[in-house]
Amino acid sequence: TQRWVERVVMGLNLCPWARPVKASIRYVCTDADAIGLYEASLKPELELMAADSAVETTVVVAPNAPSDYASFERFLAGVETLMMMQGLSSQFQIVGFHPEFQFSVAPHTPWEGAVAAEDPAHYTNRSPHPMVHLLRQASVNTAAQSYKGSRSVSETNELLLRGLDAGLAAGLPLVLLLALGGLVLLLVLLLALLLHPAVHR
Repeated sequence: TQRWVERVVMGLNLCPWARPVKASIRYVCTDADAIGLYEASLKPELELMAADSAVETTVVVAPNAPSDYASFERFLAGVETLMMMQGLSSQFQIVGFHPEFQFSVAPHTPWEGAVAAEDPAHYTNRSPHPMVHLLRQASVNTAAQSYKGSRSVSETNELLLRGLDAGLAAGLPLVLLLALGGLVLLLVLLLALLLHPAVHR
């Protein structure tokens, strides 16, 4: 998972704020399933972040979380409810990543392909294992205010991933695509990680 974050999320710049805090990202792997995951890992990690400002953000890898994305979404909704009840939602927020992640609707431009699940834009939040990213609300607000891109991050990612997919499908020369800064190589790494997640834990 750490390789995926560094080579895909940071390498493709899917999250422009990830690379600057690379050294302060905490990675935790848990065997807990959906029933025990909050008490066993998520709540303790949130409490650690509240007590230790040196931990900027935490990635909790949970291979035993729900394997289907619909159940994982319901699990995340439950976690957000618990955080609100315990007064944590004003300080922190969570973002879920999953091997089967799929936008309910395209964030910007509808996908023109025949199968919605095959939209390359979904790979923005597809990860080798189910995982929950814990973020400080204050840091998220600061990052959003400091972002100067002409397009939103989600739109930029959508265009990037669809463009790479189209380039490969059209058979463009690899050397031409690599001129984009090695992005195709990183996309290949992404696909390898998704197809063989256990090797890269």
